Amino acid sequence: MSSFVKLPVVVIVSSNSVISNAVISLFESERAGLCRADDSHPRQVMRSIEREQPDIVIVDPDTVGLRPAAFMAELRKSNAHTEVIGYVACYAGGLARECLKAGFAGIVSQSGAMIDIVEAVRTVAMGGVFIGEGFENLCQATGEEPLQQDPTDLLSPRERHVLQQVARGLSLKEIANELGISTKTVETYKARASEKIGLTKRSSIVEFALERSWL
Repeated sequence: MSSFVKLPVVVIVSSNSVISNAVISLFESERAGLCRADDSHPRQVMRSIEREQPDIVIVDPDTVGLRPAAFMAELRKSNAHTEVIGYVACYAGGLARECLKAGFAGIVSQSGAMIDIVEAVRTVAMGGVFIGEGFENLCQATGEEPLQQDPTDLLSPRERHVLQQVARGLSLKEIANELGISTKTVETYKARASEKIGLTKRSSIVEFALERSWL
């Protein structure tokens, strides 16, 4: 069974068709739920979004020619409930902060792994806020106290699930079969999760899981 069965409808707004196609391929059999809005003219982009009425828009702010606040204002005229994920260059911290202040539900680095975009969609679809690697300090962008205090809060839902299964004694291959993804992808989730919580040994991961009543 595909691990993307319940993913929402997503529109990708990027002038880079290579990236758009790469993201779509990651959604495997659910690619019919995604589409591109390649036109860089703001009016055409908004028409595409209005036509599709997506749950989530992944947008490269530099593509649409609108500042994040202006983009959100235009979007809300016809799409009151659509969430937005910014696809931002790793060096553009100011733009990423501007996106969060404008109400974007997530930020993903253009230099990050493609799987980060899928993880961002999953997190936002569940009502969360996704801050990609390299932008962790932007949780202070709205003037609030940092939200990520406990190491568990640093984990995405998929990273947490992989760690739980590792703590239960499952092999990476078994976890991959359960989730319907490749073993290499599971290895990536485990490595990222281990780095975030500062633990690599299985015994330490088991102890971490027991302390949080995961088992």
